[in-house]
Amino acid sequence: MTIVSNPNVYSTAIRIAEKRGWAITTRKLPTSSEQEVYEWSAVKEDREVVANNPIELLGLIKIYEEQFKGSHEPYWWKLDGDKPWWKYTGQEF
Repeated sequence: MTIVSNPNVYSTAIRIAEKRGWAITTRKLPTSSEQEVYEWSAVKEDREVVANNPIELLGLIKIYEEQFKGSHEPYWWKLDGDKPWWKYTGQEF
């Protein structure tokens, strides 16, 4: 079974976020192209998560729910032992 990041998954991601108590909104961003670009936001109590699409938004919500311990310490979202994302690509920077 494979699931792919695609707009046909957006509605499901939005509904999951809403079931978890997050209010979802969008804001159309100014752009020089004819393509419409939106910023997606999820708000719950005094917390806000912002992303480029609902799939990213749901991922950030999950990171927030798993990692936030009540204090905005630097890099509060990191897990012990995290390796840099580019190491997964085999590249070095």
